Amino acid sequence: MILRAVLGLALALGLPAQALAEGARISVTCQVTSSCDAGGQCTATRQPFDFTLDPVDVGPDGAGDFRITIAGAGFDAEVTADRTVTWADAAETWNQLVFAAEPHVIWTARRAGPAPEAQIRFLSCETQL
Repeated sequence: MILRAVLGLALALGLPAQALAEGARISVTCQVTSSCDAGGQCTATRQPFDFTLDPVDVGPDGAGDFRITIAGAGFDAEVTADRTVTWADAAETWNQLVFAAEPHVIWTARRAGPAPEAQIRFLSCETQL
């Protein structure tokens, strides 16, 4: 069951099916190509963004619980059947990665509270096992 779920996510990320094994870690290497604030002001950038996804409890449709690791920090993440990854980081910022057409990924980050913030980043990514 985990193999099928990881296969579904990996295929959405562009990985070859034969490269997958049960419990496989998915490593994703990205470049942030532009970043936009909540007011719609965008800036071109070439900032690296790398992360890994480890399956924890995944259903046959590929949806379920994963562990996302970014810059050495791990967070509980949820992956939906449409391959959207959602997690909250230590600063209680809600993050969401939407895998569009390969290699394009949209990363939204929003923080509520007394000083709310929001940001949208556009990424170009490649995956590895």
